[in-house]
Amino acid sequence: MEARALRSCGAGESGREWCYVEAQLVDAAQAAGTPTWDYCAPIVDYDSVRAASARDFAAKVGVARAWVARLQKAQRAGEKALEKFEQACK
Repeated sequence: MEARALRSCGAGESGREWCYVEAQLVDAAQAAGTPTWDYCAPIVDYDSVRAASARDFAAKVGVARAWVARLQKAQRAGEKALEKFEQACK
C-alpha cells in the first residue's frame, strides 16, 4: 500500500495561502482541539538570514575582543600589584 499525505493548499479570499491536512493523518493525541488547517508560514529568505547572522556574529566578536582586552589589562595590573607586594614584603 502506498503511503501519501492527504493535504491540499489554496488561497482564501484574503489572499493568504492555507494548508489542510486530512483528519485521519492527525495524531489522536493532537486531534483534540487542533485544527486540521492553518495559514502557511511565510517562505524563509535564507540569504537574508545568513547575512543578518554574519552581521550579528561580527558584532559579538567585537564585543568579545573588547572584553578580552579589558581582562588582559586587569590581569597585568594585578600581576604588577602582586610584584610590588612581594618586593615590599621581602
